[in-house]
Amino acid sequence: MILLPELQGFAIPGEKCTKDKVLVCSKCGSHRTVRIGKYVPTCSKCKEHTYWYEVTSD
Repeated sequence: MILLPELQGFAIPGEKCTKDKVLVCSKCGSHRTVRIGKYVPTCSKCKEHTYWYEVTSD
């Protein structure tokens, strides 16, 4: 059995991260890792100010 990652929560550009997160762009699907204390960026691939999904592996 293969466990797939689960999408959980939303993040918007400019939001400060309280923990390390792996984020997926809601528009183009590109991945971004954001470290604790850093701000969520805009997507560099689709050049849009979209929101992100948080990926968890629980």
